[in-house]
Amino acid sequence: MANRLNEEGVTNDLYQPWNSGTVRTVLTNEKYIGNDVYNQSSFKLKKLHVENPPEMWVRKEGAFEGIVPLEFFQTAQEIITARSARLSDEDLLHHLKRLYADAGQLSGDAGYALVIRISQPLRVSGAGL
Repeated sequence: MANRLNEEGVTNDLYQPWNSGTVRTVLTNEKYIGNDVYNQSSFKLKKLHVENPPEMWVRKEGAFEGIVPLEFFQTAQEIITARSARLSDEDLLHHLKRLYADAGQLSGDAGYALVIRISQPLRVSGAGL
């Protein structure tokens, strides 16, 4: 998304090119759909900064005109939530076993190619993949 905005010559509110961080801010901050949200955090003198739970937030929906359509924002929230879901060890192993069975190899990419070819069944807690 950032690349597309930059290719089209659209700058952010600071007249800077877009990056993944600025796009994420727009897609996670309700002010871009027109809501004003207060009390998301608290700070008292000589005390630590505290993030308040959502039920303590004060929200004024439609406080001003948003620049992101509500449906687009909600879809982004669903995608972000799904991508941040954490699997249990058991679920992760289940998915990896299925992937290995389908592809015959497991591969990871952290900016470079790393391929793990498995010539023998893996053993995890005494169980083979």
